[in-house]
Amino acid sequence: MQFKFMGILLGTITAASLAVPMQARAAGFDLMQGVNLTPQQKAEIAHINQQSEAEFQRILTPTQLNLYQVYKQHPTNKSDRLAFWESFTPEQKAEFQAYAKTIKLTANSFYTPAQETQIHHNLQVLVNELKAENKLPKTFHLGFWQPVARINPTQPLNLEVINQTNVPLQYGLTTTATKTVLPGNAAEMNYISAPSNVLIYPSQQEASLKYNVSKIGNTTIVKVHQVASDTPGDGSLAINRTGAIYVY
Repeated sequence: MQFKFMGILLGTITAASLAVPMQARAAGFDLMQGVNLTPQQKAEIAHINQQSEAEFQRILTPTQLNLYQVYKQHPTNKSDRLAFWESFTPEQKAEFQAYAKTIKLTANSFYTPAQETQIHHNLQVLVNELKAENKLPKTFHLGFWQPVARINPTQPLNLEVINQTNVPLQYGLTTTATKTVLPGNAAEMNYISAPSNVLIYPSQQEASLKYNVSKIGNTTIVKVHQVASDTPGDGSLAINRTGAIYVY
């Protein structure tokens, strides 16, 4: 199975990460080598690829579609890649990133821990090769495949939110109403089932947040602190059906 467009959506959206899946295809690198997908997984991924490609092209202008086609034909050409990415408006980038987050949550839900480990290993091997060939910045880092913690999805799951910021925070599952935790306080969420998506965000003002995630037993502890307003922050935490926990 080729990684195709899903590989773009699963990366941090920068010119460097856009290069990774396309560079792999151009070089004949098999990102799924040793993953051993089941027929059902292959069908699900093919469906996601089809949907994501159509959704992506929907937000592009005719001019951008032409740039995209040029980029796909010459994936190793840096100028084509940059011309395509730099043509995006801030609104398009925001829409793309929101959709990418949805795809990440969907994709992370059906890989087993062993498959996740193998995929990340393959990606890291490719990135190291591209860095050695000066086709990626030396500072490029693959972090989007790495869970920040793991819990046992068959046992009761609790989550504790510790507000280390100076602003009130809203927290809760995407399927329930949110609650407020004040600065310096902590709040608990009990009997969470996997998979689940947890939102933690400022309730009254703009603030960029970072989550520090750890666990004690089967309790996930999320310490939330503020970072500079111009620094990309965290907005949600996903617990997939295998117990892997990801921050987005």
